[in-house]
Amino acid sequence: MTKRIVITPQASSDIDQHFAYISQENQEAALKFFDSARQSFAQLARTPGMGSL
Repeated sequence: MTKRIVITPQASSDIDQHFAYISQENQEAALKFFDSARQSFAQLARTPGMGSL
């Protein structure tokens, strides 16, 4: 069962800031960062008990 992931405004802002910082030097790396973050959220939604607290 997939859980609902809520990305807070602060978390969204943090991701955007990291993306902007990375993209100053490497646009491709910034896109990979953003995609990896999105994939991580999806994985957490699918398996919310994974990892440690």
